Amino acid sequence: MVTGEHGNRGRQGKYRAVPMPAATGVPRIPPSPFKRSSVPAWYNLGQQSISTERRHVANKPRDHDWHGQRDGSAVRELRRVGILGSLDHAALERLAAVALRRSYRRGATILQQGDDEDGIFAIVEGRVRLVRTSPNGREVTVASLAGGDVFGLSFLAAATPSRSALVAAETPTAVYRIADTAFRRLLSEHPGVGVAAVELVGRELATLAGRVEEMALHSSAARLAHTLLIMAEWEGDRLVVRRTHAEIAAWVGVRPEEVTKQIAALRAEGIVHAEPRRPGLIIVDRDELAGRAAEITSGMRNHIPPCRIVPSIV
Repeated sequence: MVTGEHGNRGRQGKYRAVPMPAATGVPRIPPSPFKRSSVPAWYNLGQQSISTERRHVANKPRDHDWHGQRDGSAVRELRRVGILGSLDHAALERLAAVALRRSYRRGATILQQGDDEDGIFAIVEGRVRLVRTSPNGREVTVASLAGGDVFGLSFLAAATPSRSALVAAETPTAVYRIADTAFRRLLSEHPGVGVAAVELVGRELATLAGRVEEMALHSSAARLAHTLLIMAEWEGDRLVVRRTHAEIAAWVGVRPEEVTKQIAALRAEGIVHAEPRRPGLIIVDRDELAGRAAEITSGMRNHIPPCRIVPSIV
């Protein structure tokens, strides 16, 4: 046993051994005089065997689950992505081997505005929204994306790559992340993918131009009517909007309080009414709402609803 003049420690901070009682037979290990430290971070990283490809997400909040696909489901899912339609089965298998599948719960952030994470993202399940945030914290939703859409193409051409919009899951969502180097290799081996990507960006630039026109030239009342019609989905024989006032406001480009005020006016006129059992708006008079949105829809040539993708801005 080891002891000292002050507890187990001597006056000079040294230890001296004393004989153990014969009855025990086994010497006891003295307690350390040093404060026990936590396990070093590198040990945990080594135990988890995090690959270089995945390490960039190791410290992110657990809003998502990511993993590589090892069966045919990845090929089936990637085949439904629009710009990958020209790939044969073998090419899709090679792509599936390097793509990472991530699952996000509703409301989770997929990308932050200003992130420098590379790669493009292909949505195979759910729906996401792209949000631009001003320096004063005001948010404007610029696009909504669904299964088969992609975002992040502009990252490939940016001089100083960083994400120009926040991307958040509106519903439980699954995406594949294809790293920058893997996607560039895909473009060199399969030019048809590059052609599809260029055509896609061209279409979405036209969509973005229409969105800018809508925000700049039309009243907030017309934008609200237009947004409600786009967001509405049929549930049986009812047309219902399942979005919060904050989400609607981000689309319309006004503050949530203004949306609340305008929706209250629509309810008073009998054009919409609130869902009694769960959050949502039921559109009662679709024709009247469409008439109020007519100044937007009638002025757009070959209009593509803004709920489609705008990959070039992310």
